Amino acid sequence: MRSERRDAPSEPWRLFQFDQTHILTLVGSLRLGRGWEVGVRFRYVTGDPYTARIGSTFNADSNRFQPVLGPVNGARLPAFNQLDVRVDKTWTLRHGITLDLYLDVQNIYNQANVEGISYSYDSRQTAYTTGFRSCPRWA
Repeated sequence: MRSERRDAPSEPWRLFQFDQTHILTLVGSLRLGRGWEVGVRFRYVTGDPYTARIGSTFNADSNRFQPVLGPVNGARLPAFNQLDVRVDKTWTLRHGITLDLYLDVQNIYNQANVEGISYSYDSRQTAYTTGFRSCPRWA
C-alpha cells in the first residue's frame, strides 16, 4: 500500500504519514475434534514514515534548543511484527445451548514493536516508544 500527498499543485509528491508499503497477514486455524480448535495469526507491516530531527540549534533568546528537521516523512520507523495464538474449546449443552471458552495470547514472543520516537531536549539522543516495553532505550 502506498500513501502519498501533495501539499499544493505545484509541489512534488511525498510520502504521507500513513504510508505502509508492505502489509502481510497470515491466519490459520485447525479443528482438533471434540470441540477443540487452535488458531494463529502473524502480522508484518513496514514502519510508518516520520520527519526526523537531524540536529538542533540553541536559541539564546528563548533559552531552548530548536530542532532542525530532515525531509518531511523522510525516515521510517522499524517494521511491526506480531504472532498471536488462540486455543478454543466449545461444549454443546442441552436445548441447543453452546458454551465457548478460549485463551487468546497476543504477541506470543513479546516483540517490542515501535509505535513512536522521542528526542532528548537537544535532539542528540532518540528513544523508541514501544507497545509492550515502555522503558525507553536510548540509542
